Amino acid sequence: MRSTSGARMAGLCSVGLGLTLAAGSAFAAGNELAVNNGYELVENTVGFLPDAYGDWRGDFSQITVAQDGIIPFEGVEMLQLIDTSFDVSSKNTVASEVWQLIDLTSVMDVVQTGTAELHGEAYFNRIAGDQLTDTRFSVMLSAYSGSTADFSDMWSSGSHLAQAQGIIYTDADTQTWELAEINLVLPAETDYVALRVAAVEDSFNDLYHPEFAGHYADASAVWLVPSPAAASLLLAGCGLTMGGRRRRKTA
Repeated sequence: MRSTSGARMAGLCSVGLGLTLAAGSAFAAGNELAVNNGYELVENTVGFLPDAYGDWRGDFSQITVAQDGIIPFEGVEMLQLIDTSFDVSSKNTVASEVWQLIDLTSVMDVVQTGTAELHGEAYFNRIAGDQLTDTRFSVMLSAYSGSTADFSDMWSSGSHLAQAQGIIYTDADTQTWELAEINLVLPAETDYVALRVAAVEDSFNDLYHPEFAGHYADASAVWLVPSPAAASLLLAGCGLTMGGRRRRKTA
């Protein structure tokens, strides 16, 4: 582990302790890395791929309140995925994708162990529709080295270090949100990750706006979950030992 300032080490010790207490499992509360993961901060999500941390950006979409008989999974806002391009006149793909680049600076010492793991998830819902209504959604995490300014080129060329995708086919019940989730082990050379949420045309490739008549995402989150080995390194650096574990809170 590289040397750090006292303040940063204290922060990492807190992360390591929290992860150790998180009961052998998927993720620990309080280690959220995504920004505006519940879409409660209204922002312009339409545009080219992001090149800086913290902004949701991608194909034609919008942050909206309840509509189409669908209530946000949490809070009062949700993300509506509408078209397969940020230009509504272009229909050359089959997925409406919105991205956020995740800053790993605060946990880079854990990442550099080569054993750190991310847990990503998103909830999805859609209108009931008919036999032509698309049902597929996905959440993806991709690890990259280098500058966020180069993300567009890196994505286009498939130059990720590691990648994981979770796919879900949703039902026609507008009263239930369905969860897609993934885990991704980060290579030690990872500088940042990209979180993608998407609606996919799996029933009918619509060529007219709106391509998705009522498709939504909410609670799109990322947690850092290092392996026991990485957590042990952090705790050893803090002069602590692996302690007891608590049960993960369930709904």
